[in-house]
Amino acid sequence: MESFLLDGNQPHSQAQGKAGLVYGQSITDKCMSWERTEPLFEMLAEALELLGRLDEVHTPAAGREDHRRGQAAEASADHEGAGAGTSDRRARDAGGAH
Repeated sequence: MESFLLDGNQPHSQAQGKAGLVYGQSITDKCMSWERTEPLFEMLAEALELLGRLDEVHTPAAGREDHRRGQAAEASADHEGAGAGTSDRRARDAGGAH
């Protein structure tokens, strides 16, 4: 999704130069106008704010940091476990192939 001052795009050639170009309209990809883009930013900001409030409601303040550390530890363990399993399978497969 790309945004520019005006909707759409316009054809352009080097031979044409600036003649006939509309100021604020892309000469490459089709874009959304600023008037259409701005409300999307506002909606995104409201959604992120709401998600932040939901996190605060569902995770007690004292446990928030512990919760985040626990998630990071789980992700790290999952990553390490996946790698170990892959190595074990490779060693087993290599041994069985001979």
